[in-house]
Amino acid sequence: MDEFTLRSRLSRRSARVAAVLLTAAGLTTPSLSPASAAPRQPAPEVWPRPQSTQTGPGRFTVPDRVVEVVGPNTDASAREVVETALREAGADRIVRVDKPPASAAFTVYLDGPGTTAALKRLGARSPAGLPSGGYALASGRRDGRTVLALSGSDATGTFYAAQTLRQLLSPSGKLPQVRIRDWPTAALRGVIEGFLL
Repeated sequence: MDEFTLRSRLSRRSARVAAVLLTAAGLTTPSLSPASAAPRQPAPEVWPRPQSTQTGPGRFTVPDRVVEVVGPNTDASAREVVETALREAGADRIVRVDKPPASAAFTVYLDGPGTTAALKRLGARSPAGLPSGGYALASGRRDGRTVLALSGSDATGTFYAAQTLRQLLSPSGKLPQVRIRDWPTAALRGVIEGFLL
């Protein structure tokens, strides 16, 4: 059994235990919008469970063409995971650019130029100050266009952000409106965290 499979299994067990405890305590995941707005979507199931997840009412369809903004230091493994997930969700053509486009129907910022600004426009903070392996991920619509931004505190964090995106994208090609901020609570992410509960 490889390390990723082991971590996933242990994290699923931890998440189930955490869900039971949170439900018993009456805690809920905060929404991105007021209660009077459209109904909130249930929190997406992501393992390991992120430290902070906020959902909104929106769901965005991955189109045939996606623009991906990357930088010279964007983690190649994370980029591969993101691109594979987008293709599985319906993107036939991923146009990789090194600066934010003037306009695109669906833009993904992956630790490239404009990522911090995109996170801010979506109401999310950058991963600055998070420990190694930490990341921020947000999706939403701005000016009639879908924006997705992923950024890690380091290459490991960017990779975890990409793995989270992979889990968020549904087989039908939908992406939920979400803001996620996560960081490990132990040096061996997932394995140690799985035994804390």
